[in-house]
Amino acid sequence: MRKPGIYILVVFVLLILLSFNNGCSCSSVSEAPQAPAADIVKLAIPSDLTASDPAMSSDVTSGQVLSKVFEKLVTLDDSLKIIPELAETFEVSADCTEFKFRLKSNVKFSDGVTVLNSKIVKDSFERVANPKTISPRANLFDKVVGYDEFIAGKANTISGITQPNDYEISIKIKQPFAPFLYNLTMVSASIAFLVNNQPIGSGPFVIASKSDGAKFILKKNPHYHNVQNVFIDEVIYKIVHDQMTQISEFELGNIDILNLNTVNVNKFLTNNPDKFNIHKQPKLNIYYIAFNMGKNIFSDNLRKAMNHAINKNEIINTLMKNTMVPARGPFPPALNAFDDSIADYKYDPAKAKELLAKEKPESLKFDLYYKSSTETEDLMQMIKEDLAKVGIIVTLKKMEWAALKSEIAKGNLSCYYVNWSADFPDAHNFLIPLFHTKNVGAGGNRAFFSDAQMDQLMDKLEATSDMTEYKKLAQKIQQEIVNKAPWVFLWHEIEFAASHKYIEGYNIPKIYSTENFLGLKIKR
Repeated sequence: MRKPGIYILVVFVLLILLSFNNGCSCSSVSEAPQAPAADIVKLAIPSDLTASDPAMSSDVTSGQVLSKVFEKLVTLDDSLKIIPELAETFEVSADCTEFKFRLKSNVKFSDGVTVLNSKIVKDSFERVANPKTISPRANLFDKVVGYDEFIAGKANTISGITQPNDYEISIKIKQPFAPFLYNLTMVSASIAFLVNNQPIGSGPFVIASKSDGAKFILKKNPHYHNVQNVFIDEVIYKIVHDQMTQISEFELGNIDILNLNTVNVNKFLTNNPDKFNIHKQPKLNIYYIAFNMGKNIFSDNLRKAMNHAINKNEIINTLMKNTMVPARGPFPPALNAFDDSIADYKYDPAKAKELLAKEKPESLKFDLYYKSSTETEDLMQMIKEDLAKVGIIVTLKKMEWAALKSEIAKGNLSCYYVNWSADFPDAHNFLIPLFHTKNVGAGGNRAFFSDAQMDQLMDKLEATSDMTEYKKLAQKIQQEIVNKAPWVFLWHEIEFAASHKYIEGYNIPKIYSTENFLGLKIKR
């Protein structure tokens, strides 16, 4: 008979061996983070969502999230060409005033019951236009026949949006308007169906849990009509305000895709050569300091002086390490209407002082607001120092983005550093939302700039269908706006992102509203 002690000895030896296998390693070589067990993608965003309803979306962060939950009739492909999304086909009349869409059949919303039809499309558009919704993007439909009567309460529907049958919808506009189809690619033009007064979409994901201030979660929509191209089960957005914390979390493998702040790009690339996938793309955006023109406290000379006072090239070279390019006006270099011959403001502190010579001393002291973030602190200090050299004394005041955005829209602040990213790749999107009187405040015109002559030129632009004339007129308007200086025109971003080697199929979207994560995979 075998003695029990032998069995005890064998077990004891096995436990010792296991403890050596699982114990701490003395090796100094750290392994790259491995792909998570489930198909979950984790991302970091610097601020919480300001909208979970596409009708209320007007910022990049909300738009990027909602573009995964909702779909539009049309969208943009990788070359920024307009293509069908919920539409099967579409056609435009010869005079560019009527747009007909044939809807895809058997598209279900995320409740698994409701099927897309033309009435839902019409209801979605009218909900955005309805003054009761208070959508910041109601003007997407202001060119449509019957819009004016609808918002005035004289009609129950917009007469220019018609439903020949359940799968066809037609939109008639008042006059030719070159970018109208682009309007329909915007997040606020998404098709939503209301369930218990909450919008649901037909996109590849659904909002599974709303924000608790630290994170929120999207889950794969099992009823999505193109579900065979959705390879991710869950998307977790972590709200991490500080970029250095984001980078640390990414390097530890707690974040899978990282959008890099420009001031951290070069340090990150130096510290992590060849360890991650690096993505780079010129961005259709503009960073600027807006003057609240509605307060009438900034003279023409003061605004122009500030444009001459800030040394953009030095800031870009020393702080941003050439991840930005200087702005000469609102149009970024990647925009078709970009004009290299524009007369802009060169760095010239002597000229700035000359312009300020007759200004009252009290007018040279004011608050400059900006979005709270660690990365912005050094930048704002450099701007403050440049302004001080010419006699302009600013008090820097930071705010959380949601609060800052709200206060700007209400017209309560005087001067602020903000940015604008294109909703679609057209000069219209860098002019009318930003400078037309009808869009002051929440509509995008954060400078509360109002000029009747400029409004007339922008109205003419919207009615111009000849693309050569359209481009010439857009460039003329840009030059006039630069001359009037409602902003300090600062810089355009070259966007960088990093992803782990196990992430496949990720690219920085050229337009934020096109990011839906179709084709994104975790390699095993």
